[in-house]
Amino acid sequence: MKKLTILLLVSACWLWAKPVDLQMGARAFGMGGAFVAIANDATTTYWNPAGLAQINDITFSETNWLLTDVEGVNVNYLDAVFPIKGIGTIAGGWLLQHALLEEKNGGEVRENTWNESSFSLAAGRELWNKLWIFERTSVGFSLNRHVITTSTDANGAGLGFDLGLWTAFPYGISLAMVARSIATDMMGDKISPEYKVGLGYTFIHPMHRVTVAADVASKQDVEYEEGVQGADVFLGSNYKWFGGLEYCFMYQDWWVGLRGGANRMFVSERGNTVITAGGGFGYGGMDLNYAWQTNTEDEFSLGMTHRISFELRLQSLMNVINGKKKEPSSLIFDEPAKDKSDESESSDDVTLTPAKSILDE
Repeated sequence: MKKLTILLLVSACWLWAKPVDLQMGARAFGMGGAFVAIANDATTTYWNPAGLAQINDITFSETNWLLTDVEGVNVNYLDAVFPIKGIGTIAGGWLLQHALLEEKNGGEVRENTWNESSFSLAAGRELWNKLWIFERTSVGFSLNRHVITTSTDANGAGLGFDLGLWTAFPYGISLAMVARSIATDMMGDKISPEYKVGLGYTFIHPMHRVTVAADVASKQDVEYEEGVQGADVFLGSNYKWFGGLEYCFMYQDWWVGLRGGANRMFVSERGNTVITAGGGFGYGGMDLNYAWQTNTEDEFSLGMTHRISFELRLQSLMNVINGKKKEPSSLIFDEPAKDKSDESESSDDVTLTPAKSILDE
């Protein structure tokens, strides 16, 4: 067993300092964390609650961290999404972080446990389906409750919320903005909010889908220690960029995909550019995704990290069981719901025209 006491202590402080961006979901993680403008699977509860309006199926997901260099640290994320006709989409998430910490005092070694649970209740709703150049626009919010328990006396709780906006343009372009950790209080300490802007592009072919995404995030006084050169640049804010690419091949109810991405801080001496990669496959309403991240600077990281996610879309699975085939372009995420009035008008045209011609004869 490889015990890295100092690393664990540093990592715990890093996690404890704020509700950090843990990049839950192997799909988003494999794209370098550039997912705010994509936000079309169950983990959108974590990334951008406005993206919930894109999900038209009851969906469940689970994400697990796997750490190869450190033992005693576990991170899991559970999420459930429920579309409600005429109202919008609601979701609930549970992010659980557990760490086993070693404290050395002379020759004595003492083990302490640290747990943080973040409970999220989110909702997203489409504002309009077509307005000028905005093809679809939705908003969302998430109320987050953070609870910390330890084997020492350092216990506490906090509350905060996230706000998100997502909009789609013609030609597969999407734009999103999200504000995270707004008015968040952790054990009496105010947490600086994080602001993130994302741009996405999706090219769809009957059997192929290519997605490209780029995000920029800003947060004050985070990810560096006092005295680090550049910490006072940009009014004390730290900026971070994210970029990612995804390719999926689809055939009937099957799909397989590959992903790659990177992220880096603009102003920091802590780490280098982080490279991520991953892939996944799915059948019907069941998806399995994996992602991997390169080791960052040893002094400030948990080493090599992996993500494994499983997602289940209930109605999609039932369609497969009942023999209803989905078009390849509708795999992985649900297509926008069609306007019911348009369907009825189309139906009238089809049925009335033949009837009229018969009467004329």
